[in-house]
Amino acid sequence: MTMKRFFLAALLCLHACAACAEAALPDPVARLLADVHPGYAIAAHDGWGDDARGQFAVILQKGEDNILCIAEKDAKDSAYSLTIDNTDAVCDGSVLPSLLIDSGGDSLWYTYVDMEEGSSVHYNAFKANGQWGSVGVLAYWPREDGMTGMMSGVSEGRLFYEETDEDENENVRDRRMYAPVWATPAFSRSMELAHFNIHTFDADPRDGLYPLTKNPAFMEGRGSPGDTLEDLDISDTHRAELCENAQGDRYLCISDWDGENLVPVQVLGRSEGTCLDTYHAGSGEVLITDGTMSYSILRADVCRWYLTGTDHDGVRRIGPDYAAPEGRAAPGRNDGYIYGDSPWGDFLPGRINLPTSFEEAYAQLDQSAYAMVNNPDPADRLHLRGAPDKGAYSYGKFYNRTPVRVLRKGETWTKVQVGTEGRGFTGYMMTKYLAFGEKEKAALVCAFPQKHLKEEYKPGGARMLSAPSRNAESCGMFSYGPDDFIIGVSGEEWYVVLRADGTVGYVLQSAFWDGNG
Repeated sequence: MTMKRFFLAALLCLHACAACAEAALPDPVARLLADVHPGYAIAAHDGWGDDARGQFAVILQKGEDNILCIAEKDAKDSAYSLTIDNTDAVCDGSVLPSLLIDSGGDSLWYTYVDMEEGSSVHYNAFKANGQWGSVGVLAYWPREDGMTGMMSGVSEGRLFYEETDEDENENVRDRRMYAPVWATPAFSRSMELAHFNIHTFDADPRDGLYPLTKNPAFMEGRGSPGDTLEDLDISDTHRAELCENAQGDRYLCISDWDGENLVPVQVLGRSEGTCLDTYHAGSGEVLITDGTMSYSILRADVCRWYLTGTDHDGVRRIGPDYAAPEGRAAPGRNDGYIYGDSPWGDFLPGRINLPTSFEEAYAQLDQSAYAMVNNPDPADRLHLRGAPDKGAYSYGKFYNRTPVRVLRKGETWTKVQVGTEGRGFTGYMMTKYLAFGEKEKAALVCAFPQKHLKEEYKPGGARMLSAPSRNAESCGMFSYGPDDFIIGVSGEEWYVVLRADGTVGYVLQSAFWDGNG
C-alpha cells in the first residue's frame, strides 16, 4: 500500500471509528484481563460485541504502568483471547489516549492530544490475515497559520514519511513525501503493534532520524555488503547514508528520490571521523564534515549533484568548477578564482574521494579546460556568438574574467561553453580575446559590475530567464550569493548572470542597484 492510499484509508477509518458506539466490556473479557494481569485496573476501553463474540481494545493501569491489550473472540472460538498484549505501546502515567476500534475495518486508533500546545499524535494499526500489522503514526503540530502533519509507517519493508501543510480550515496547501528508508526485518517487526515501543519511534524526521532508526541493526544501507550504516539523512529529494567498512573508513551513499525509486548517484569516500550534519541540511542538500573540510553536496537537477565546500576556517571555498582562495576577491568579483574541470563537479554513479584540504581540491582542478574573457580594454566586452561569424546571433557581451570551458580552440574562433551543459550557453568567442595560460588568467582583473539586489528581491532572489525576454522560460532564481556573478549584458535591459551551480541566465537590470558606497 502506498503512503497516499495508507493516508486516505487511515482518515476514512478515523471517521468510521468516530461513529462507533462504545459497548460495555463483557464479563469474559474482564475476567481474562484480571487473570493475565492481576492487580491492574481497566482505565479505558473501546470495542464491540458481547459474551459470544467481539473485539475490544483496553488500557490497563497499575500505578504509573499502562498496558495496551486487544481481546477478541469469533463465534467459533471457545473463549476470548488476547491478540495484543503490549507493555510499551502506550505511554506510562496518568495521561491516557483515546481509544477507537472499528469492527468493519479491523482497525485500531489511539490518540494523544496536548490541549495546551494544540498538537496531537494518532497511532493506528490494521488487522489483516488474522494478524495486527505495523503501526502508522499521524502527528499534527500547530503553526501560526495552520497545522503541520507528519505521517510515518512501514510498508513493503520500507519506512516512509509524508508531510502535509494545512491552513486554519484544514485544507491541504502542500504535501511532500520523504525518500523511503529500507528497514531490516528486525525493524519491521519492531513496528508491528504487538512489539511497538512508543518511546523509541518519533513521527517527525525534520531534525534527522531518531535513535531507533539510526541504529544500524534496524536500518539497511545501500553500501557494500558487511559494512555498517552509521547515519541517515532523508528529504523529499534524496536519501543519504553514511556507512563504515571493516577498516573504519566512512563513505557516503547518496540516492535521488523521484517519487517511486531511489536512483544511486554517487559513493563518496571519506575517512574515520566523518559525520553528517542532518540538523542544518535542507531539501536537496547533504552536509558532511570531518573537522578539516565541510561540504555541501547539492542537488542541482534530476540526477545531477555537485559539490561546494570550505576549509576549517570557512574562508577558502570550492565549487563544482572553481576554487576561491582566501581574501582574493571582493563581493561580486572573481579575482583570484581558479576554474577547471573536477571529478566532483557533476556526480555520476561510481566512487570518488572528496578532497581532504583546500590544497588538494586546488590540485584536482584541470585549469587547462578553461579560458577567461580577456579584452585589452577592460571596459569592453566580448560577444558569445551562436556561430563563428561576427554577424551571428549574440547571447550577450561578457566582461573580463568570465570563465568559459574550452570545447574546441581555433585560430580565429574558439568554441566555448558558458556555465554548465544544459544550464548555460554554447557558442563561439574570438580566440584573440581569451586568456588560456594560468599566469595570463591569474593576472587578469575582474570587470564584473558590483551591484546589489533590491530589497524586494530578498531573500528569494530575482527570477532568471533562459532568454532576454520577459516571456522566456524560467531557469531558477538569482540570489547573488558569494559565488554568484553578473558576467555580461544583453541589450539595454538585461544582465547575464552566472550562479554558483553553473546555471547561466538573464535577469532584468532593474532588479539591481548600485548601493550606497
